[in-house]
Order: sequence, then structure tokens, then C-alpha cells
Amino acid sequence: MCEFSPELQNQLIHQLCSEISRDNERQDLRQALNITNHSVPTMSGTQDYDYPLTSQSPTAANVSLLSQSNLNVFSSLKQLSLIKQTPIPSEILNEFPRMQAHSVSGIFKQLSRAWIAIDNILYIWNYYDGKIINGKSFKHLMVVCTASEVVILGINLNPTGGNVDFDGSDIAKTELILDTDPLFVVSSDNCIFTCCVGTEHCRIFLGGRDGALHEIDYKPNESESQYLNLFLVTSTGVRLYLTAKGFNYNHETRPYMLALVHVRLPPGFASTSRTKPVNVEKAVHIRGTTLLCCNSDNDSETLWCISSDAFGLQNALQESHSCVDLDQLTWNIIPLDKSPAISGEQLARTVFSRLVDQFSQGRHQFLMLNATSTLIVEKLRPVDQLRELLLDNAGPDNDQVQTFFTALFRPNEACAMSLLLASDDYSTFVHVADWAIQAIVLYGEEPRFSGIRSATSMDQNLSGIQDFTFNPKVVSTPGMLNTSPRKSQQNLGKVLLKIFDPVLHSLSLGQTGSNYASSEALKVELEAVDHLRLIVTKSEELLAFLVILMDYRVDEILPSLSGSLKKQLRELKFRDFVATNRTDVTSLLCVALFNKLISENVKVDPLIAKLREVCPTVFSADDAICVQANDLLQNGLKAMNSDSQDAYLYESLEMFKKVAASVDLVQVCGYYQQVNFCEGIVDLCISAAAKRDPNNLALLYCQNLKPADDLLGREMFSARQECYQCILNMIHYYHSIVENGGGSIPDGANKMCSKSLTALEARTFFDGVVSECLSKRDEMLHFAVYHWLLEFGLHEKILENATQSLEQVLVSQARNSSEKDLVVILDLLWKFYEKNDQYEQAANILCTLAERRSTSVKLSQRVNFLGRALVSAKSSVSKSGPPVNPELVKEIEDKLEKEDAMNALNSELFNLTQLYSDFASTYNLSECKLATIVVAGHSDPTTVEFIWLELIDNLFKEFLTEKNTSSGSSIESLSTRFAIVAKDYVEKSEQFFPLTSIVNHLEKRSCELKMGVSWIFSLFIQLGIDYHVLLMVYIDLWNNKEKIWKMLGEPHHLLCVIDALIRQFLDKLLASGDHKISSLARNEFSEIMCPFVSKELVSLTSLASGDPRADL
Repeated sequence: MCEFSPELQNQLIHQLCSEISRDNERQDLRQALNITNHSVPTMSGTQDYDYPLTSQSPTAANVSLLSQSNLNVFSSLKQLSLIKQTPIPSEILNEFPRMQAHSVSGIFKQLSRAWIAIDNILYIWNYYDGKIINGKSFKHLMVVCTASEVVILGINLNPTGGNVDFDGSDIAKTELILDTDPLFVVSSDNCIFTCCVGTEHCRIFLGGRDGALHEIDYKPNESESQYLNLFLVTSTGVRLYLTAKGFNYNHETRPYMLALVHVRLPPGFASTSRTKPVNVEKAVHIRGTTLLCCNSDNDSETLWCISSDAFGLQNALQESHSCVDLDQLTWNIIPLDKSPAISGEQLARTVFSRLVDQFSQGRHQFLMLNATSTLIVEKLRPVDQLRELLLDNAGPDNDQVQTFFTALFRPNEACAMSLLLASDDYSTFVHVADWAIQAIVLYGEEPRFSGIRSATSMDQNLSGIQDFTFNPKVVSTPGMLNTSPRKSQQNLGKVLLKIFDPVLHSLSLGQTGSNYASSEALKVELEAVDHLRLIVTKSEELLAFLVILMDYRVDEILPSLSGSLKKQLRELKFRDFVATNRTDVTSLLCVALFNKLISENVKVDPLIAKLREVCPTVFSADDAICVQANDLLQNGLKAMNSDSQDAYLYESLEMFKKVAASVDLVQVCGYYQQVNFCEGIVDLCISAAAKRDPNNLALLYCQNLKPADDLLGREMFSARQECYQCILNMIHYYHSIVENGGGSIPDGANKMCSKSLTALEARTFFDGVVSECLSKRDEMLHFAVYHWLLEFGLHEKILENATQSLEQVLVSQARNSSEKDLVVILDLLWKFYEKNDQYEQAANILCTLAERRSTSVKLSQRVNFLGRALVSAKSSVSKSGPPVNPELVKEIEDKLEKEDAMNALNSELFNLTQLYSDFASTYNLSECKLATIVVAGHSDPTTVEFIWLELIDNLFKEFLTEKNTSSGSSIESLSTRFAIVAKDYVEKSEQFFPLTSIVNHLEKRSCELKMGVSWIFSLFIQLGIDYHVLLMVYIDLWNNKEKIWKMLGEPHHLLCVIDALIRQFLDKLLASGDHKISSLARNEFSEIMCPFVSKELVSLTSLASGDPRADL
């Protein structure tokens, strides 16, 4: 067995589905008859091609003739087979000599009964065993039409023994009882009714000799075309096709016309045909097969069978025909096949290829009633004809079977029939199955190709059989699993082993008849064939699995499943089941069934053993362990004493942990919650998380700040969170009880609750679970628990159970918290650092809290933060931590010197002069100075300009300080800080916001630090300064020709800034067109730019060619 490859399996399933789709893309009957317009009838049946079995090969693309030996094989293929002949009961035959007027006969197919009315006496009998009905108790209705009245009689079916399937052939095993007292009688109004039909909806239709239908409800059951709605046969065997809706309609259109669209002549009109049907008195048609009863004289007739079974994949309608002589005249003939009503969508896809649907449909049966007996005949499918050939010739090694494979059908079509034949006959006719397998080996296409061609060849052979296995849905009707495809599939795996094993053996030995390009190609070949065998095996096991579930009445628990699982089952097809390996669905079905059995005290071991025997890949060893663990769990729930309960629970836990990846955690944890088995929930969820994410990729995903492109990390993170959610549900459950002062709170996730607890008991469980979780070596679980505690504001519990994981949680939370929440997070963080003797980190966090721009921190709190920071900074002297940082201590002490000023500001009001001189100026508070001047309306340009320059220098000082620390800083942060201050003044007059001086000083500091040429003017653009205003400012600065630029080594710095500013404006103009920049703004910018550019181009051209600024 090769190593399993999901990719290769999916490739083969896709190939198999493609072959199925190709088979299903068959011609509609209208297309096969070449009908293009309902107004212009067409005709066929006059060409040799229409009936090729008398002249040519059905697989030949041209009209070349077959050899005489092949024609002999054609003629030896029977189309009809007599299954059963039952004499008419003698009591009825004895009445014919006494007949005075006339007799009428008919068949009740739904009841498996035939009837004859001799004069005024009605006889009904079972056409399977010849028994006449009797008795008087009924439920069904029979409508009897006489010359004077319509009578409704009661009928009942009484089972003669055992369970009877009233939808199947077991109807024949019932006793039919007729009540001769009419239930309802109505006058016929002098109309002679000649036919009567009832529907499933209890509507009755009467056809009379007056040429009218006395009730009409046109609703076709099954058709071979969505366009051809009526089929007629003339006395000469000519078939007429009519439409009632035309060709341009939807499925809801009501009939509005009746037009002849095609005439199909019977055999005998082509040049090579010798005989033709005459005197057709009875005809019946079903899915490509027409039977004609032709009266040759008064005592005998000929039964014609005309069928397209062998030609369903051809573009045009082709048919074969055969004749059988009958020694009796046929009174009635009907098809026994069921024809359930189908939807419009199904009708649109209905086609007539018997060559394909023979794999999913049984043989067509017809019931014939004559003067002495009833006969049941079958129309043999192509696969049945192959079986007859194998039996007649005692095996496949003969010319007849070879011709079947090479001349009558394509090799892969014949191989598919052989597979079906071998699968159907495997249990009862082993010799036929073996012959079918031998025929594939002898005449099938040899799998001697590179790559996966041999598997592809097998795909083509399998497509017909797998079509009815792959396409049906798992749930056929609400509450019922679909096991209908199982009949022929159940032995297919065994058959394919006999075929695949020699192929695999020859491939492994290199006996392939051709040289492989490399050993890699041989390896791929082996894998492909092996995987195809696996697909078939999985299909077989899935069907066996569903059959076993139905045997155990799983349909009784389907309605109680969750809504999501019901939806999955309704939409799930067999091929999706096989392709995606839906172990989640099978596991949930098993859990539901086993829970039902356990609740009924039924032993589950026999069912486990049976499932493991017949479907080991569907019901895995892990599934078996889950069931056994669940059995132990249920016993634990029922245990009467704590020792027994603990033993069951711990044993179930150990078993669940072995298969934790596939356990239904919500359900199992819900059961554990009922008995407060907290340790079990924690251990099981941790095991499940480790199984689902064995490489701990979720932790790496979090440490890397959850990058968007790490899809696998995100998937593993979600998988772990799903496991931890059960633990969090338990924590929330106990916390809710504590908050409510005791009781029992239903768990929203598990919908289960334990017994009523006091608040103290719940507190004990809560504390224990939190401690248990945070003592485990699972950082991702720590993250989940800490996040929950943060969400519910349990800060003391967080610090009480602090681990090293807490730092990462708090730092991560700080990045994404609101201003108010950030203060809380930082307060926890410094306490964590202090608790772990990390005093310098604690002091830094406290300083950050004291200085942070926030309205949620009061002045007194800031003072307390600074005092605590000083204590922390000095604490490391006597502790085992790193030595004290004197610079940090000095910085904090300097800040604390302002404590008196802070307290003074907090205790009384001061005038603006006092605020400016005593506080803002004394403590060098630039922003406060500027705010005081603006409020006072003091218009001293020199003072205002000095304050702005001081403020800018302070911002750059902070920028450089942070840049040199481990945390670092960026131009974006510097821009943000400046914007926060400037936004309050940018719209004020020039006297409080000297734009030119501010830009000049910012550019000098930026040039000094080599911070680029575009970030400053971009900052002012964001603040709302127009492009043309900034351009004028920079041009004025450039024209000043300050020597500072040459001293900084960048004499053309401002010119480079102007160049960048112009380029940005033009780029924005091109990108936005006329939508974002007004014509006024464009004109203003152009009026300033054009003269300046013209002037500076002249100056720049005089630069030496080696000057780096010459490119400007």
C-alpha cells in the first residue's frame, strides 16, 4: 500500500466525477431526433444508420459493414426474457363459455392484481400466484365504470406474513380483500367510459366514448425529453412524437398546444431491412424501449421489441430490434417499472441513455395478459446480455465475448458492465463474477501508460457504476439515510482487488510492456492505482456503514440532531463524503446512535465490532475508543457512589485523551460539568489543543503579532481557541453562580448544568479551575484565561495567579486598548513587574502613567505614580535585581520637584500672569506657555516664535531619547505629536502660528538628522495647509539663502523639498483628475510654480556635470 496522498486522491475523484459528468452529458431525445422547430415535423427510420444492428457496428464512426461472424453475435443477443407465466384461475376461465355479452380486462399494477369483467361479474386475482380475492374489510378504493353508473368499492391489503414493503414487489405477497357493497355511486349520464385513471392525490380521471376527459390535470411523471410530451403508436408501428408546450418555455408553463414534431418509422423501411410490424394492436413504451403486439392472425401474434439501450451515447437516435412469436393474443400489456413524479429540474436533465443508467436502474419488466395466463417479461440490459454470453459460452475466452468488447461496445463501456456484473453476481454466482473479471483482463484497455493513465482508464470503467454511488445524497428523505446505491457497490471492492492486485504486482515488477521514463513515473502509477482502489473501498464502506446504522434504527435519532448537522446531512452527497473524508459527520452520527443505545442499556460492543469489521476506514479505531469512553462516561454519570463515579470518569478521561483531536468537546465537557469534573475538562481540552496544533504554531502566530499572511497560524490559533472555549465556559459558569449568590446557572454553550451549588462551593471550584489552568505548561491557555479575567475585571485574581505569560498578554493588550483601558492595563503591568522584582521596568511604566496625556488620570494619581516610581527605582539596591539606574532615579526626582506646583494648581485658581511666570515658564512647559499667550490674546511675534522653536526642540529631544532606547521611535510618532499640538493653532492667525518660522526650524532639524525631504510638508498638508501656500513658504525660505544649509552640508536641501512638493501635487492631480483639486487651486499653484521653475532651471544648468544636484 502506497503512502496516502489527499492531493492524489482528490485528483482521481475529480477525474472520476469528470467521467461521470461526461456520461451524463447525453443527448436529449429532441436533439437525438434532430427536432429544431415544433412547427416543422421531421422524420427518421428510413436510413440504415437508424437501425444499425442489422448492418453496422454501433461504435463505428462510419457506415462500414460488420463481418458475418459479428452479425451472428448480434443475432444471438436476446432482448427479452420470460420471467414468470401464471395461468388465469380456472374459476374465471370456466365463466367464459357462459358469457352472454362481452368481457373487459385490465391490470392494477399498484396492487399486483389483474382483473376481468365478464358480463356483469368482476374478477380480480394476484397475477403472481393466481389467487382470487375474497373478504370484506378495506382501506383502498377501486373505481368500477358500468354502462349506467360509476361505483367506488373499498379494497384492503392484508399481509400474509412478515413485514411487507407496500412500496415494492412485496405487494404480491398480500391478500387483496374487496368490499362488494359500494361506498359511492354516481350516474354515468348515458356516457360509456372506456378508461379510468387515479392519481396519488386521489383525483379520478374518466375517459368516455364522447371523446372528452371528464377531469384533466396534466402533470407528467417521467419523460425522455422536457420538450416531447406525448407519444403515439399507429397500427403500422409508426411512432409519433408531439409537444404540448413548444420549445420555448419554462417548467411551470401549462400546456397550450398539441403539435406533431417527429415521425419515427419502424424497422423495415431501410434498404437492408426485410420485415416490418403490421396490425399493431397493443403498444407500450418506457425509457427508450418500445414493445409492439402485432396480430398476425386471429390466434397468434408477434411481439416486437425496439430499443435504444445499446446506443445511448450516440448523437442521433439509433435502435436495435427483435421479434418473438406468441401463441396467444395479448389483451393488455403494461410496464411494471415504478415511475415516480419528478421535479421540473429533474425533468430538464432526464435523458434516455440505458447504456449509462443500467448501472443504477434494474431491468424493465412488462406484464402481459392474454386469454389463458399472465406473463412477466424482462427487457435485458446490455450488462444482462453480457452475462448471457458468458453463461452460454462457459467463460470469456471466445469470439462472442471478444466481439462484445471490441465491436459491439467500446472497451471501457464493456469493462464497466463487467464490473457491475461481477459486483452483482459476486455472492451467488461466483463463477460468473470470475468470468467477468477475466473478461476485463483479456479485452479491457491495458493500463500501460505513464503518470496516472492506468488509473484514469479505470476511472472511465468505473464512472457508470460510481455515478449512482457518488451522485445521490446521504439523506434521501427527511429522517432517512440513503442506502439505495448499495446493491451493486457492496461487492465492488472485492472485485476490484482481483483486478487491481495483478496490475499493482506487474507495475511493481516493471512488467508493464513499456519502459517508464523514470522510477518516479512508476511510483506515481502505483500510487494512482492504489488510491483509486482506496476510493472504491471507501465508497463501499460508507454504504455498509449507512446500512448498519439503518439496521439499528438511526433514523429515530436523526430528527433530534443539531440544526447544523441536519443541514450538512441534507446537502451532503456521497462523493463529497468520500472526497473530503467527512469523519466529523460519521463521528457525530455514531455518537448520536451510541448515546441512544447506551440510554436504552443496550450493549455497544457488538455494534463496535461490526462497524470495525465492515467499515474500518469510516468507523476508525479512534471512533471505537470514543464510543467506549462515552460508555464509561455514561456509567459514571449513573454511578451511585463517589468512588465508582471517579473511577469511571478518570478511565473515560484517559480514553478520550487518546483521541482528543476527534472528540466532541462541547458534549463531553457538558457531561463532565454535570458532576463538576473540572480536572477532566481542563486535561481533555489541553490534550485536544495539543493534538490539533502539535507544533504550537498558534503561539508563534501570537508572538509575531498575528500577521495577516500566516494563514496556517491563524487556523491553528482558531483550533486552540475552540478547545479552550470549553474551559472558559466552565469558568464563566462558576463565576456566574458566585455573582448570583449560589444556585445553578444553565450553561449557554453546553446547555447543561450541574447540581445546585452554594456561592462558597462555586468560588472554590472557580479558584481551583483558574489555578489549575495557569499551572499547566500551555501558554496559549494562559492567554485565554487571562483575557477572560481581564474582560470581567478580575484584576486581583490576575495578579494572584501571575505567570510569565502575563507580561506578553498585558503588552499585547496595551497595543490595542482604548485610552481608559490602557491605564488599567499599565497599572497591572507595573504591579506584575514589581511582584517579580523587575523594579526598573515597573518604574518606567509608572512614569509613563504619570506623564501620559489622558483625561482619565487625575493629578493626584499622577503624583502617586511618580512617588511609587521613585520607590521602585531605588528598590533594586537591596534586592536581587539589577543595580539601580541613577539616571532614572534623578529623572524621577526632578519630576517630583514639581509636586508642590501640581498641588498648588490643584488647590486654588491663578491668573494668567501667574500661570505663565510661576508655572509654565519656571518648569519650561512650552505648550502651556503657548496656550496662556493665546488665551491672553498677547500678540508678541518674537515671543510666540520663540515658544514654537522651543516646543519643536523639545519634541526632537524626546524623539532622539526614544530612538536610542530599545523601544525606538519613528518619524510617524514625531509627526503625530507635533500634529496634536499644531491642530489647535493651525487655523488661527499668523501671530499665533508663524508658519514660515515653524517650517524653517523643522526643516533645519530634519536636515541635521537626515530625516528626508517630504515628511514635513506632507504633515502640513494633512493639517489643512494648501499646496500653493506651502510652495510660497518654501520659495521664500530658498530665496533667503541662509548659510546654515551650507554648514549642514545640504545647500540645496530646500530646493529638493520644493521638487518633492511639486511632484506630489502633480501626482495627486493626475490620480484624482478634476475631482479632488479645484481649478482655482491648480491655477494658484501654477502661477507660483512656473516662474520659479523657469528661473531655477537656468541656475541649475550652470552647475558642474558632476554635481549630484544637477539632476534637479
